[in-house]
Amino acid sequence: MDTSNMKVSTALKKAKKLINTPNKWVKGALTKGNKHCAIGAVLTAVPNPIPGIYDPQTEQFRRHMRQLLNAALPSERNHNSVMMFNDEYDTKHRDVMDLFDMAITFAELNEEESEK
Repeated sequence: MDTSNMKVSTALKKAKKLINTPNKWVKGALTKGNKHCAIGAVLTAVPNPIPGIYDPQTEQFRRHMRQLLNAALPSERNHNSVMMFNDEYDTKHRDVMDLFDMAITFAELNEEESEK
């Protein structure tokens, strides 16, 4: 996938849509059938241009998405990664949706700033 013209907020929205209902979301695995965890949704939303071949541009774009998701982690839950947050026993689907919403807000604010 060519990420050169894609906004991070758009990619985060695409990833969120992949897990927008509880029956599309999973814990303990990146993907399981058509279900994804938060990070699995990021990887699926922004695939490598050639499957199985590492692409530095795609990975840099995904890294930015993960950084925004990490920045959105609720401080009171004391997690240092989205994967740990996603898989925690107490984490509910709504918590992951809220995480994406906050990361999307961060991305849109960054994009607005860079357009000025």
